[in-house]
This record gives sequence, C-alpha cells and structure tokens, in this order.
Amino acid sequence: MRVRAQCPPREGRIVSDVDGETIEIPCPKCHATAVKTVAWLKKHKQFVCGCGTLVRVTPSTFDHEIAKVAQAVDQLKRTIDASPRRHSSGSGR
Repeated sequence: MRVRAQCPPREGRIVSDVDGETIEIPCPKCHATAVKTVAWLKKHKQFVCGCGTLVRVTPSTFDHEIAKVAQAVDQLKRTIDASPRRHSSGSGR
C-alpha cells in the first residue's frame, strides 16, 4: 500500500486528522490500484476490484499504514517546531 496526501496542507497549518488522506491499494491479482480514503477504509475492510477480485484490507496492514502516516505527521510537527521562525517585519523585504 502507498499512502499519499490528497491535497497539501495550508501554509502554517498541519492537519493531524488523516481521515481525508488517501491510500493506494494494489489488487493482488491484476495489480490495478484502487485509491481509498482512510475514513472509507475504517468502515470497509474489503472491496471488489474491477477485475472481480475481492481485495481484503487486513486490520494489521491498515493499522501499520496509519501508524506510518501518524509518525510522518509527528516528525513534520517536530521539524517545524525546531525550525527558526521567520516573521514578517512589514517592511516589504
């Protein structure tokens, strides 16, 4: 599975809620990729690929991917908190 952001966060704002993020899930038979949101995957643990294959998202796999997203968000927050802040002086520079 590959996790990707649905849209970039707005400047100065980190979105900690991952429900709107998307996860690409490959079909084990035809290798087509289905894109599902985290919110959708929390409610549904399986779907049918266009080739007719039932694709199951196991809780351990899903939990592992969500943990990776949460770790990435935490790391980004730490990086931003540790970086020097640039303040606008209003001088137009």
